[in-house]
Amino acid sequence: MVEYLYDAIRCSAGTYNMVNAYITDENEQLITEGCYFVIHSTGLVDEIVARIEGKYDSELGVWEFHIGPEISNELRGRYMYCIMKDDTSLCFKQPIYFM
Repeated sequence: MVEYLYDAIRCSAGTYNMVNAYITDENEQLITEGCYFVIHSTGLVDEIVARIEGKYDSELGVWEFHIGPEISNELRGRYMYCIMKDDTSLCFKQPIYFM
């Protein structure tokens, strides 16, 4: 299960989750390659918990990020996420919750 509240995301821990994102550049042109989803810890030291490669769905015009149970099984509580392209963040870090 995935729920969205503005930029915050809530997922079921230990299950398969798919996060979708409509990604554009500063000129509102669709970005169709090179994007990935990063989950960060929320502790004093910023650690990357997971990096999930994205898949662009050209029919829908959205990116799909598949968070499998092998990743979400170990996650509980609040983390932060951002979407990256070629090692450049496309957004500020936002909260993602695993319940």
